[in-house]
Amino acid sequence: MASLYTTKSLGRSWRPSPVIESRGRFGTWPIEQNDQSQMTITSRIRGKPFERLAVAAALAFTTLYFLTFRHAFGESGRYITAAFTATLGRKSRHIELAEDLSWKDFAYCTYATAPDHLCNSVMLLESLHRTEAKADRLLLYSNQWSVDDESPEASLLRKARDQHDVKLQPIGIWQLDSVEDLTWAAGFTKLLSFNQTQYKRVFSLDSDGTVLRSMDELFLMPSAPVAMPRAY
Repeated sequence: MASLYTTKSLGRSWRPSPVIESRGRFGTWPIEQNDQSQMTITSRIRGKPFERLAVAAALAFTTLYFLTFRHAFGESGRYITAAFTATLGRKSRHIELAEDLSWKDFAYCTYATAPDHLCNSVMLLESLHRTEAKADRLLLYSNQWSVDDESPEASLLRKARDQHDVKLQPIGIWQLDSVEDLTWAAGFTKLLSFNQTQYKRVFSLDSDGTVLRSMDELFLMPSAPVAMPRAY
């Protein structure tokens, strides 16, 4: 009677009853080979204790591994293992560091010597925060400004600290008064970024720059005393 309820079309066997092992007018419908291949993984595991045990062991191992090495998967991604693969643009590159590091070992640093420069600096630091840059954000600002009063400078400093997770560092301004054009007289202050020895690497940024995306990969460049653009 098989010919009455089994047909072949497009290289597959078809049965009129969609229910496996159902009884009909002509008897019990057999389970076709195609039906067995369509059984879900869950239904297969349910009937095999050994496979259930293997899946449970795999889940337990994965959970234990994650809990043991959760510092490497932290919410903020603060840790960098000594050997890893980084994606720089469209290329992937295997990088080996001399030691395990934390993103807290690195910092983006900018400075402000005047109120208008401070506004630019806060905008720059906001861009780093918005693009989820992992390294610290450090602002060097004039020690003549207070963070606690009601001045516009204090308001901007608090905004940088509280909203954009910026570390504030008061400094004395380095100013060269013997030059004719005083526009850049305080520009030497940027060299104080070399004083930030609490970090292993510092990325110094001028406040008139524009950040389009995170540049964290630059902290992982080969060792060098200093790296900078060849032209301003």
